[in-house]
Amino acid sequence: MKIAKFNTIGNPKIMLSAYQEVIAAEDYKSAISRVVDRFPPPNFISRHLNEQGVNIEEFFYDLMPIQRLWLEEFGTASTLGIRNKRSQVLTNQIKYGGFNAVVFQGAPPPFTSEGWMHVRKKNTELELVIAHLGHTFNPDSLSGVDLILCASDELTHYYRSYGLRAETYLHSFPNHLFTHATDFQVREFEFAFVGSSGFKLQSHQKRLAYLQHLSRDFQIELFLDNQDNIVLPPSISFSNGGTYEFRLRASELRSKIFEKLGFYDRKKLLSQKADIPHKLFESLRDAVYGLEMFKILGNTKLTVQIHTSATSSAGAMRIFESAGVGTCLISDGVNMGKILVPDSEVVMFESEDELHRKCKYLLTHQDEMRQIAENGQKAVLKRHSTQVRAKEFLEITGLRR
Repeated sequence: MKIAKFNTIGNPKIMLSAYQEVIAAEDYKSAISRVVDRFPPPNFISRHLNEQGVNIEEFFYDLMPIQRLWLEEFGTASTLGIRNKRSQVLTNQIKYGGFNAVVFQGAPPPFTSEGWMHVRKKNTELELVIAHLGHTFNPDSLSGVDLILCASDELTHYYRSYGLRAETYLHSFPNHLFTHATDFQVREFEFAFVGSSGFKLQSHQKRLAYLQHLSRDFQIELFLDNQDNIVLPPSISFSNGGTYEFRLRASELRSKIFEKLGFYDRKKLLSQKADIPHKLFESLRDAVYGLEMFKILGNTKLTVQIHTSATSSAGAMRIFESAGVGTCLISDGVNMGKILVPDSEVVMFESEDELHRKCKYLLTHQDEMRQIAENGQKAVLKRHSTQVRAKEFLEITGLRR
């Protein structure tokens, strides 16, 4: 049994860091290893399945430098000149690998219905096309998918309502991170949040409001990944032309250039936003991703998960990531009891006032907060590790050797 798992990078800043890992590698094998080590893919079950004799390979189909590197080593002459045509590269990779199944992680496949007809005609051994999704997508974009693995029960019901085959398959915590266990013991931060602030995103408005509320009354460290979107007007941007590296560096370069010229002071501009309290941005820190993100979470005593309006059901990756590194997690989201035990392995809230009250209680009852963190970590490692998910993946999909 051979399975291809196609991941996306998505975020431009992660893309730039991943690109730097690629150009430092000698060949495709070492490049993919470097990217995977620094940015562990969601649902990172390949290590466990490979140990069981199920051959699964990880790809990053929107990271064109690594895709081009693959083409140089394994592709055909007709595909070597492909630039930013993800579906054509994917078609080549599926055909070359002779895969029995493909899994698209986090996003629908970049194929039309006609595209899938072409892929399947050329790959008669391809038995199953799977998408593992944590958000709602247009059902039409999933026309070529045989099975949708959903990160929450709510998403499962959503896709089933359109007549699609869907099963609940939660996110997980990557076991192998405990080779970095010593990085998760400092507990430098009392209270921190890692992720998107929700600014200018309609589905994240509740999150932004809650972060504003917390910043007024607590010293909370904010590792926000869309700070520049808050302060830079759309007119301040670079051309979409130029090389791949130039486009990747654009968002980072623009802020540095305008800061150097003297008319871009991030915190000053942030404080001038009438609808956002200045204090929220006194705690701003650089965004962190991949292994660096796990280290920050692992050195935090208390963190909060605030789900978007796209789903009210608990199931975000940050739940497993936070509890998995031994951080006390306070979270919203219905059905949390199916993941972690409320008041024992996780703390729950339903409103701003309840969130404020419980944060204050936890921060003033350190022993109790520490016990919840320890319980949560043990629960995640026992019930929600990638090793557990690898077994569930085979059970749900029916894929064997």
